[in-house]
Amino acid sequence: MPPVPDLPACLECEPLTRAVVTGYAAKVTAEDRAVQRDAFIAAMVWGYGRVGCGPSRVERIMAQHGFEEQLADVTRITLEQGGPASSTPWCAPGSPSM
Repeated sequence: MPPVPDLPACLECEPLTRAVVTGYAAKVTAEDRAVQRDAFIAAMVWGYGRVGCGPSRVERIMAQHGFEEQLADVTRITLEQGGPASSTPWCAPGSPSM
């Protein structure tokens, strides 16, 4: 798997379980971009694993101009309105796509 820059340390040393990923999600706030990023990476690693095109897709998404701002927007919408409401920004023209 290609290295992810600044991979959260515990993703390197412990089994990545649903509980670990939800633990990251439980820490997410609308203000803390570092925690948002770590939760995103944990969810992507858990979802894609170390095989296939997952790592390159995540790398491409994170390299997009404005990724952190879009992630912050999605986080804010999710916290305020719930998950289904947050899918729209990712589907907008010019947004990072999987």
